[in-house]
Amino acid sequence: MAPSLSTTVKITALLVTLMLGVTVVIADRHEQDANAAAPSEFKTLIASSGDGAGLSVAVSGDTAVVGAYRDTVGLTYAGAAYVFQRNQGGTENWGQVKKLIASDALAFDFFGRYVAVSGDTAVVSGGSAAYVFQRNQGGADNWGEVKKLAASDAQSGSGLGGDVAVEGDIAIIAAWGDAAYLFHRNQGGADNWGEVKKLSPANPLAANSFGSSLAISGNTVVVGASNTFVGACCVGVVIVFERNEGGADNWGELKELTSSDMQAAESFGRSVGVSGDTLIVGSDGTFGAGIDTGKAFVFQRDEGGADNWGEVKRITASDAQPGDGFMNVAISGDTVIVGAEGEDAGGDGAGAAYVFQRNHGGTDNWGEVEKLIASDSQPGAFFGKSVAVSSYTSVVGADGWSGGGPDESAAYLFLEPTPTPTSTLTPTPTNTPTPTPCPPGKVPANVGCGTPTLTPTPKGPDGDTDGDTIPNSTDPDDDNDGCTDVQELGPDETLGGRRNPHNPWDFYDVETISGPGQDGVVDLLFDILGVINHYHPAAGGAPPNDAHYDRGPSAGPNAWNMTAPDGVIDLLNDILGVIRQFDHRCT
Repeated sequence: MAPSLSTTVKITALLVTLMLGVTVVIADRHEQDANAAAPSEFKTLIASSGDGAGLSVAVSGDTAVVGAYRDTVGLTYAGAAYVFQRNQGGTENWGQVKKLIASDALAFDFFGRYVAVSGDTAVVSGGSAAYVFQRNQGGADNWGEVKKLAASDAQSGSGLGGDVAVEGDIAIIAAWGDAAYLFHRNQGGADNWGEVKKLSPANPLAANSFGSSLAISGNTVVVGASNTFVGACCVGVVIVFERNEGGADNWGELKELTSSDMQAAESFGRSVGVSGDTLIVGSDGTFGAGIDTGKAFVFQRDEGGADNWGEVKRITASDAQPGDGFMNVAISGDTVIVGAEGEDAGGDGAGAAYVFQRNHGGTDNWGEVEKLIASDSQPGAFFGKSVAVSSYTSVVGADGWSGGGPDESAAYLFLEPTPTPTSTLTPTPTNTPTPTPCPPGKVPANVGCGTPTLTPTPKGPDGDTDGDTIPNSTDPDDDNDGCTDVQELGPDETLGGRRNPHNPWDFYDVETISGPGQDGVVDLLFDILGVINHYHPAAGGAPPNDAHYDRGPSAGPNAWNMTAPDGVIDLLNDILGVIRQFDHRCT
């Protein structure tokens, strides 16, 4: 999704010299060239074991969850899931903070078969139910169980033991059968996760495998039905649902997707991922180099018409071979990762994963940037059985299930080099940049360069206040900045959280050509250079002229509510904050 505040200018690298001689460089990972740095293995989250760790993985910001569906926990194959947190046990160390177990665990439940995480919420399924865990339930970082989810119309032998997905206050769980169920936080009571919709396909042929894969992003839910008959057995389809399709909060079916080269037994939809306006689908069928090579397809929302979700790219591995199983997909923003569990560079079935990025090799081209292999690669590990990605962090699972021999399962964390600002001291200060009139295109035409008062309009039951003709009562994006209210209210900054859904410019729009005040855009000239020039009073700023640049740390449940100024224009809260806001993204 394109950034909302910098619609005409996107920074690839921003080099600014501070008044005190400190140089800050901010690089945008979404504008990488052919020499872009690739992810490197950082940590093995769970070492080799026989508990099935690695069949399912999930990551959101600084939190990763790894399912271990064969963990005994006192009961044979009752299952478990592990939560890991960045900086747990040391700076930048990803340490385990909790082992999750179902409150009513039973033998052969396979709890942890599917896992999902978003911000402070984790969802784990197995057997016939799914469970919701919250980070601070029962204590700080305790990750306590808050709800066992069950379908309202559950039948004997069926239940919510299938794939899971969660984002913000919405969770979706597949049933063993022909449906998937949507749950909302606070439905039926504060912090209660209540069922709001049963999703079923309009195409009856898709019913027998509907829910084979799930994904959610904003107002879009994607469901795979990989065994659907489309002229031949098991070709597979993927179905897109939208929140307001057919009515407010109706979650109606919008589009049924098929691949551009439908083949028998292709199993299109074996895995799916969605991020903003981009959708990725994995398929394990015949292609090119031979049977079960695997492939992935990229779809874009408005390709071929409004809300059409048209195919824009077919992705394959650069070294594709028969039996690779290149089909397990995940997406975050402009990065796609595809697991190939059968790839045998490290031995028969050792596995690999491939990283692709948008604009690599050409505009809107999804080019391969790296092939990932476990540092302890070994035959039968099936590295790439599961994949997950969030911003700069990727997790790859290796199920290693041998069906009788040694069971080598693990999960591996990879980190893409992040654009961390680096400081270099220089002996002499530089001149203060002189403000100039607003550059063309930097400020919305209906705002201008003056000092208008921008007052966020509370969401009301009638009318439309953001100019998109959608009534406020049903508008999923109150401030029309391209991020949904759900994303902005969420705790995960990588998904757009910690923003005010009623104000597209937030708290870093502090300067205009004539001084303090909002001009309607967080820009380079006034806001970024302004806060840098006031990094320290000795740089030329003095109270009260620099006071409006001092935003203080965020606080409270809505983290855009800033605390009182902390008395210093600092790098963390002020300079990095405004730079981050300048290139704000929701995916």
